[in-house]
Amino acid sequence: MRISIQLVFVLCAFFNVHGQSDSTQRTKKVESYFQLSGVYTSFQDAKFSNIRYNGIGTGIDIGRKVIIGIHSFQYGFQLSYSNSKSSTFKLDPGFGKIGIAREFHPTLYVKYMRELNENFSVGGRFDGLESYFRVTRGLGNNKIYYNVGANLYGKGSYRRKLGDKWEIETGIELGLLSFMRESTGFAFSAPQTVLTNGLFNYQDESTSNPFGFKHYELRPIWNYGNLNILADVKFKQRWTFSYTWSLRRFSTVENYPTTIGIHTLGVKFNFIDKTKKRRSKKKN
Repeated sequence: MRISIQLVFVLCAFFNVHGQSDSTQRTKKVESYFQLSGVYTSFQDAKFSNIRYNGIGTGIDIGRKVIIGIHSFQYGFQLSYSNSKSSTFKLDPGFGKIGIAREFHPTLYVKYMRELNENFSVGGRFDGLESYFRVTRGLGNNKIYYNVGANLYGKGSYRRKLGDKWEIETGIELGLLSFMRESTGFAFSAPQTVLTNGLFNYQDESTSNPFGFKHYELRPIWNYGNLNILADVKFKQRWTFSYTWSLRRFSTVENYPTTIGIHTLGVKFNFIDKTKKRRSKKKN
Protein backbone atom coordinates (compact mmCIF):
# COMPACT_ATOMS: atom_id res chain seq x y z
CA MET A 1 0.00 0.00 0.00
CA ARG A 2 2.82 2.34 0.93
CA ILE A 3 4.56 1.55 -2.36
CA SER A 4 1.36 2.28 -4.29
CA ILE A 5 0.96 5.68 -2.59
CA GLN A 6 4.58 6.55 -3.30
CA LEU A 7 4.11 5.55 -6.96
CA VAL A 8 1.06 7.80 -7.23
CA PHE A 9 3.05 10.74 -5.85
CA VAL A 10 5.91 10.06 -8.31
CA LEU A 11 3.50 9.92 -11.26
CA CYS A 12 1.75 13.11 -10.15
CA ALA A 13 5.08 14.88 -9.85
CA PHE A 14 6.12 13.60 -13.29
CA PHE A 15 2.97 14.80 -15.02
CA ASN A 16 3.07 18.07 -13.13
CA VAL A 17 6.57 18.83 -14.37
CA HIS A 18 5.86 17.81 -17.97
CA GLY A 19 2.45 19.43 -17.98
CA GLN A 20 3.90 22.77 -16.98
CA SER A 21 4.06 25.34 -19.74
CA ASP A 22 7.11 27.17 -20.91
CA SER A 23 6.24 30.82 -20.99
CA THR A 24 7.71 32.72 -23.95
CA GLN A 25 7.23 36.44 -24.24
CA ARG A 26 5.83 37.70 -27.52
CA THR A 27 5.82 41.37 -28.51
CA LYS A 28 3.22 42.85 -30.84
CA LYS A 29 3.66 46.41 -32.10
CA VAL A 30 0.90 48.20 -34.02
CA GLU A 31 1.40 51.42 -35.97
CA SER A 32 -1.26 53.37 -37.87
CA TYR A 33 0.15 56.21 -39.93
CA PHE A 34 -0.63 59.11 -42.23
CA GLN A 35 1.87 60.71 -44.60
CA LEU A 36 1.70 63.99 -46.49
CA SER A 37 4.13 64.37 -49.38
CA GLY A 38 5.36 66.56 -52.18
CA VAL A 39 5.93 64.82 -55.52
CA TYR A 40 7.93 65.53 -58.66
CA THR A 41 6.90 63.51 -61.71
CA SER A 42 8.46 62.82 -65.09
CA PHE A 43 6.69 61.11 -68.00
CA GLN A 44 7.55 60.22 -71.59
CA ASP A 45 5.61 58.03 -73.98
CA ALA A 46 7.52 57.73 -77.25
CA LYS A 47 4.30 56.65 -79.02
CA PHE A 48 2.80 59.98 -78.05
CA SER A 49 5.77 62.37 -78.21
CA ASN A 50 9.55 62.46 -77.97
CA ILE A 51 9.26 65.31 -75.46
CA ARG A 52 9.35 64.61 -71.74
CA TYR A 53 6.74 66.07 -69.41
CA ASN A 54 7.62 67.14 -65.84
CA GLY A 55 5.44 68.35 -63.00
CA ILE A 56 4.98 68.85 -59.26
CA GLY A 57 2.14 67.97 -56.94
CA THR A 58 1.11 66.42 -53.62
CA GLY A 59 0.47 62.97 -52.23
CA ILE A 60 -0.88 61.06 -49.24
CA ASP A 61 -0.21 57.64 -47.75
CA ILE A 62 -2.38 56.09 -45.04
CA GLY A 63 -1.92 52.62 -43.65
CA ARG A 64 -1.20 50.22 -40.82
CA LYS A 65 1.82 48.17 -39.81
CA VAL A 66 1.86 45.20 -37.42
CA ILE A 67 5.15 43.80 -36.09
CA ILE A 68 5.12 40.42 -34.34
CA GLY A 69 8.56 39.24 -33.35
CA ILE A 70 10.71 39.10 -36.47
CA HIS A 71 7.73 39.38 -38.82
CA SER A 72 6.07 42.58 -40.03
CA PHE A 73 2.87 43.02 -42.03
CA GLN A 74 1.86 46.29 -43.62
CA TYR A 75 -1.00 47.49 -45.81
CA GLY A 76 -2.20 50.87 -47.00
CA PHE A 77 -3.32 53.26 -49.71
CA GLN A 78 -1.23 55.83 -51.57
CA LEU A 79 -2.40 58.62 -53.86
CA SER A 80 -0.45 61.33 -55.66
CA TYR A 81 -1.64 64.15 -57.89
CA SER A 82 0.41 66.50 -60.05
CA ASN A 83 0.25 68.89 -62.99
CA SER A 84 2.92 68.44 -65.64
CA LYS A 85 3.97 70.17 -68.83
CA SER A 86 6.69 69.89 -71.43
CA SER A 87 9.80 72.06 -71.58
CA THR A 88 8.44 73.63 -74.77
CA PHE A 89 5.12 74.61 -73.19
CA LYS A 90 4.14 78.28 -73.31
CA LEU A 91 0.96 79.61 -71.78
CA ASP A 92 -1.16 81.24 -74.49
CA PRO A 93 -4.09 83.37 -73.24
CA GLY A 94 -6.04 82.35 -76.32
CA PHE A 95 -5.76 78.62 -75.61
CA GLY A 96 -5.57 78.63 -71.81
CA LYS A 97 -4.05 75.53 -70.24
CA ILE A 98 -4.15 73.32 -73.34
CA GLY A 99 -1.12 71.01 -73.23
CA ILE A 100 -0.98 70.70 -69.43
CA ALA A 101 -1.40 67.16 -68.11
CA ARG A 102 -2.97 66.15 -64.80
CA GLU A 103 -1.58 62.95 -63.28
CA PHE A 104 -3.24 60.65 -60.73
CA HIS A 105 -1.43 57.69 -59.18
CA PRO A 106 -3.51 55.62 -56.68
CA THR A 107 -2.08 52.40 -55.22
CA LEU A 108 -3.35 49.73 -52.79
CA TYR A 109 -0.41 47.81 -51.33
CA VAL A 110 0.50 44.98 -48.96
CA LYS A 111 4.01 44.29 -47.60
CA TYR A 112 5.62 41.48 -45.64
CA MET A 113 9.13 41.58 -44.13
CA ARG A 114 11.18 39.14 -42.07
CA GLU A 115 14.19 40.16 -40.04
CA LEU A 116 17.41 38.30 -40.79
CA ASN A 117 19.26 40.03 -37.98
CA GLU A 118 19.25 43.36 -36.15
CA ASN A 119 19.93 45.33 -39.34
CA PHE A 120 18.79 43.40 -42.42
CA SER A 121 15.31 42.28 -43.51
CA VAL A 122 13.91 40.63 -46.64
CA GLY A 123 10.39 40.20 -47.92
CA GLY A 124 8.06 41.37 -50.62
CA ARG A 125 5.39 43.79 -51.70
CA PHE A 126 2.20 43.26 -53.67
CA ASP A 127 0.28 46.12 -55.25
CA GLY A 128 -3.20 44.78 -55.79
CA LEU A 129 -4.18 47.95 -57.60
CA GLU A 130 -1.49 50.23 -58.96
CA SER A 131 -2.78 52.80 -61.43
CA TYR A 132 -1.41 55.75 -63.32
CA PHE A 133 -3.95 58.05 -65.00
CA ARG A 134 -2.99 61.02 -67.11
CA VAL A 135 -5.35 63.59 -68.63
CA THR A 136 -3.83 65.98 -71.20
CA ARG A 137 -5.92 68.97 -72.13
CA GLY A 138 -6.37 69.64 -75.82
CA LEU A 139 -6.08 66.07 -77.12
CA GLY A 140 -9.81 65.51 -77.54
CA ASN A 141 -10.87 61.85 -77.46
CA ASN A 142 -7.30 60.74 -76.86
CA LYS A 143 -6.67 62.94 -73.81
CA ILE A 144 -6.81 60.09 -71.24
CA TYR A 145 -3.84 57.76 -70.78
CA TYR A 146 -3.74 55.02 -68.16
CA ASN A 147 -1.53 52.19 -67.00
CA VAL A 148 -3.19 49.86 -64.49
CA GLY A 149 -2.46 46.48 -63.02
CA ALA A 150 -1.00 44.46 -60.17
CA ASN A 151 2.69 44.19 -59.35
CA LEU A 152 4.77 41.77 -57.29
CA TYR A 153 8.07 42.97 -55.85
CA GLY A 154 10.97 41.46 -53.97
CA LYS A 155 12.23 43.71 -51.20
CA GLY A 156 15.32 44.11 -49.04
CA SER A 157 16.03 46.71 -46.35
CA TYR A 158 18.78 47.87 -44.02
CA ARG A 159 18.01 49.50 -40.65
CA ARG A 160 20.32 51.16 -38.14
CA LYS A 161 19.63 52.96 -34.86
CA LEU A 162 21.34 56.25 -34.10
CA GLY A 163 20.98 56.61 -30.35
CA ASP A 164 17.67 56.36 -28.52
CA LYS A 165 15.65 58.75 -30.67
CA TRP A 166 16.82 58.38 -34.27
CA GLU A 167 16.77 55.51 -36.73
CA ILE A 168 17.54 55.28 -40.44
CA GLU A 169 16.22 52.70 -42.88
CA THR A 170 16.92 52.22 -46.59
CA GLY A 171 15.34 49.73 -48.93
CA ILE A 172 14.88 48.60 -52.50
CA GLU A 173 11.79 47.08 -54.11
CA LEU A 174 12.42 45.31 -57.42
CA GLY A 175 9.47 44.37 -59.60
CA LEU A 176 9.41 40.66 -60.41
CA LEU A 177 6.08 40.19 -62.17
CA SER A 178 3.36 42.50 -63.46
CA PHE A 179 -0.17 41.91 -64.65
CA MET A 180 -0.87 45.15 -66.50
CA ARG A 181 -2.63 47.02 -69.23
CA GLU A 182 -1.69 50.21 -71.06
CA SER A 183 -4.44 52.27 -72.63
CA THR A 184 -3.18 53.65 -75.89
CA GLY A 185 -1.51 52.52 -79.05
CA PHE A 186 -0.55 54.96 -81.77
CA ALA A 187 -2.94 57.89 -81.37
CA PHE A 188 -5.87 55.60 -80.54
CA SER A 189 -7.59 54.91 -77.24
CA ALA A 190 -7.15 51.15 -77.12
CA PRO A 191 -4.34 48.84 -75.99
CA GLN A 192 -1.73 48.19 -78.66
CA THR A 193 -2.28 44.41 -78.49
CA VAL A 194 -5.94 44.96 -79.41
CA LEU A 195 -4.94 46.98 -82.46
CA THR A 196 -2.13 44.66 -83.51
CA ASN A 197 -4.34 41.58 -83.34
CA GLY A 198 -7.29 43.27 -85.05
CA LEU A 199 -9.55 42.78 -82.04
CA PHE A 200 -11.00 46.27 -81.68
CA ASN A 201 -14.77 46.40 -81.52
CA TYR A 202 -16.80 49.41 -80.42
CA GLN A 203 -19.33 47.06 -78.83
CA ASP A 204 -16.69 45.23 -76.80
CA GLU A 205 -16.41 47.18 -73.55
CA SER A 206 -13.20 45.36 -72.53
CA THR A 207 -11.24 47.25 -75.20
CA SER A 208 -11.88 50.59 -73.47
CA ASN A 209 -12.55 49.62 -69.84
CA PRO A 210 -9.34 50.02 -67.73
CA PHE A 211 -10.45 47.13 -65.51
CA GLY A 212 -11.48 44.75 -68.29
CA PHE A 213 -9.03 41.89 -67.62
CA LYS A 214 -9.48 40.35 -71.07
CA HIS A 215 -6.66 42.41 -72.56
CA TYR A 216 -4.26 42.46 -69.59
CA GLU A 217 -0.72 41.17 -70.09
CA LEU A 218 1.47 39.15 -67.74
CA ARG A 219 4.97 40.60 -67.89
CA PRO A 220 8.11 39.32 -66.14
CA ILE A 221 10.93 41.52 -64.93
CA TRP A 222 12.76 41.66 -68.29
CA ASN A 223 9.65 42.99 -70.08
CA TYR A 224 8.53 45.46 -67.46
CA GLY A 225 11.05 47.46 -65.45
CA ASN A 226 9.70 48.43 -62.03
CA LEU A 227 11.89 49.79 -59.26
CA ASN A 228 11.38 51.65 -55.97
CA ILE A 229 14.23 53.01 -53.84
CA LEU A 230 13.32 54.15 -50.32
CA ALA A 231 15.02 56.05 -47.52
CA ASP A 232 13.47 56.84 -44.12
CA VAL A 233 14.68 58.79 -41.10
CA LYS A 234 12.63 58.02 -37.98
CA PHE A 235 12.38 60.18 -34.88
CA LYS A 236 10.97 59.02 -31.52
CA GLN A 237 8.87 56.25 -33.11
CA ARG A 238 6.23 58.80 -34.10
CA TRP A 239 7.72 60.85 -36.94
CA THR A 240 9.29 59.65 -40.18
CA PHE A 241 10.91 61.75 -42.89
CA SER A 242 10.84 59.69 -46.08
CA TYR A 243 12.06 59.80 -49.67
CA THR A 244 11.05 57.42 -52.47
CA TRP A 245 12.16 57.24 -56.08
CA SER A 246 9.95 55.12 -58.34
CA LEU A 247 10.83 54.20 -61.91
CA ARG A 248 8.75 52.30 -64.43
CA ARG A 249 9.85 51.57 -68.00
CA PHE A 250 8.34 49.24 -70.60
CA SER A 251 7.43 48.98 -74.28
CA THR A 252 4.19 47.75 -75.80
CA VAL A 253 5.60 48.70 -79.22
CA GLU A 254 9.24 47.86 -79.87
CA ASN A 255 11.56 50.90 -79.80
CA TYR A 256 8.77 53.14 -78.44
CA PRO A 257 9.19 52.94 -74.65
CA THR A 258 7.06 54.48 -71.95
CA THR A 259 8.96 55.86 -68.94
CA ILE A 260 7.38 57.09 -65.71
CA GLY A 261 9.42 58.48 -62.82
CA ILE A 262 8.12 59.80 -59.49
CA HIS A 263 10.13 61.41 -56.67
CA THR A 264 8.28 61.59 -53.34
CA LEU A 265 9.42 63.53 -50.27
CA GLY A 266 7.12 63.22 -47.26
CA VAL A 267 6.52 63.46 -43.54
CA LYS A 268 4.78 60.56 -41.82
CA PHE A 269 3.11 60.60 -38.40
CA ASN A 270 2.14 57.49 -36.44
CA PHE A 271 -1.15 58.55 -34.87
CA ILE A 272 -1.42 55.11 -33.25
CA ASP A 273 1.69 53.49 -31.78
CA LYS A 274 1.04 50.63 -29.37
CA THR A 275 3.21 47.83 -28.06
CA LYS A 276 1.72 44.79 -26.34
CA LYS A 277 3.60 42.00 -24.64
CA ARG A 278 1.94 38.63 -24.42
CA ARG A 279 3.05 35.31 -23.05
CA SER A 280 2.39 32.35 -25.27
CA LYS A 281 2.34 28.97 -23.55
CA LYS A 282 3.86 25.79 -24.87
CA LYS A 283 3.38 22.45 -23.25
CA ASN A 284 6.44 20.23 -23.01
